[in-house]
Amino acid sequence: MDLGRLLCDVQHADSVTRRNFILFSLKKEMSEHLSSTKIDFFLFGESLAETLKAAKSIYKNLNRKAPGPSYRQSGHIQRSREPAPRARAAPLPLAHSSRPWPRQQPPPPPPPAQARRRF
Repeated sequence: MDLGRLLCDVQHADSVTRRNFILFSLKKEMSEHLSSTKIDFFLFGESLAETLKAAKSIYKNLNRKAPGPSYRQSGHIQRSREPAPRARAAPLPLAHSSRPWPRQQPPPPPPPAQARRRF
């Protein structure tokens, strides 16, 4: 009798370990739903497909954005005054200018050599 309990306890501990490895690799939303299932013949129960479908539908419904208010108005909208003109920002300095670097002046020509007189 004690041997049977010991084997069942070892099997259950192995199942919990494998289940936790799987749960830690899943998304948080899915792991929250799967952690509440009971271990039976399978690690996550026999109704795993239904549990996953329910988790997906809950996650989709929570992340669905509500439609924004309708700002569409019929007719012509009149303004009481014109919008204020926008201030112009100072132009940003360019990192690379399109102008090339100033060229160096060429060196001056050498002085003319004096002609040697031949006697």
